[in-house]
Amino acid sequence: MNVTLIAHTVPTDNFTIFYTTSDTTGAEAIIEFAGRTCYGVEGRMFEKEKYIEERIEEGHTSLLEHISFSFYIEGISRSCLAQLTRHRIASYSVRSLRYARPEGFVVPDTVADECDLDVLQWHGLMEDALEEYNFLTAHGVPKEDARYVLPLGVTTNLVMTANARSLRSVFEARALNPHAQWEIRDLTQEMLILCHKVAPSVFGDLVVQTEGQEAD
Repeated sequence: MNVTLIAHTVPTDNFTIFYTTSDTTGAEAIIEFAGRTCYGVEGRMFEKEKYIEERIEEGHTSLLEHISFSFYIEGISRSCLAQLTRHRIASYSVRSLRYARPEGFVVPDTVADECDLDVLQWHGLMEDALEEYNFLTAHGVPKEDARYVLPLGVTTNLVMTANARSLRSVFEARALNPHAQWEIRDLTQEMLILCHKVAPSVFGDLVVQTEGQEAD
């Protein structure tokens, strides 16, 4: 799995007409400006990131919808994709098996570490499915129909774009939830780290619990 932040909201040059000084990042400046617009105090932008943290504590999170993040996600399973897109809060552009051939598959850690199954057997089962797919397409079955024999472990790539408010809800449900399945949890934790680098005031209260650490 690989997660790359390929884009995020930044102010244009025209923004300096309204906004001149703050220690927040570019993305956070837009949130602060939007919040102050609500109260008619656009010119009073001097409370830095504390302003955003206070609005989040108050529940005024609609302000976070003014910034968005785009990710290029590589090598997740179709199972993980189904869990991710179940959060109907983003725009997804997914590699289509109608046109592209499958390239690989995910091996869960439990197969290698916790089961009495040789990991080579897992590889064999997955490769058998890929061979069946190749057999069908070689005999004229369209890729869009041959894909029905593929397992959920087959990998895919996608571009995902969502606003900060929506991402917070995903992170709370997946990245911070010890009951979330390992793959979607790993994925969303990587996304959270990338978002935090851009907008620490927006995501700073979402702390990933490390293994062995007791919850508060």
